[in-house]
Amino acid sequence: MKEMFSVEQVAQKLEVTTRTIRNYLKEGKLEGTKVGGQWRFSLANIYDFLGKREDVVLESEISQRFLVEPPREDHSLIVLTFKITDISKIDEIKEAIVEHYNTMYGGSSHQRIFHYQLLADQLIRITLSGPTQYVLNFSSWINRLIEWRNASR
Repeated sequence: MKEMFSVEQVAQKLEVTTRTIRNYLKEGKLEGTKVGGQWRFSLANIYDFLGKREDVVLESEISQRFLVEPPREDHSLIVLTFKITDISKIDEIKEAIVEHYNTMYGGSSHQRIFHYQLLADQLIRITLSGPTQYVLNFSSWINRLIEWRNASR
C-alpha cells in the first residue's frame, strides 16, 4: 500500500497552515482522497501540486545525496529563496518555472534536480542540483523571471 499523508502532515511539510491546504483542495490546486471522512494525499498528489515529476527526489534527499556521494568536479547545489511581492503571481511564477524546466531539462538527465517549495504565502524555495552550468543557467533564468514579475505589479 502506498504511503498517504494527512492534511496536517502536508501542511507541516509545505510549511503552511491546514487552512491553506484546505483552500488548495477547494480551489482544485491540490488533489487528494477522502478516507473515512478525512483527506489523505499520496506523494503523486503532492508532486503534482508542486509541479514536479515523480522521479524528482525530495529536498532532504538532494542534500543527503550531495553530501554523501563523492563530489563531482562539475556538480553544484544551490538553494534559492524568493519573496513574491504580489501573491496573485505565485501560481503564474511556478507554472513558468516548471514549464521552462520541463522544456529545457525535463527527462534529459537524472543528474539534474529541480525542487519547488511554497514555504509561506509569499515565500518560495527552489533547490537545484546537477552539472554546474545547469545550476548557474537555470538559477539565473529563475532570478530574472522573479525580478521581472515582482517589478511588474
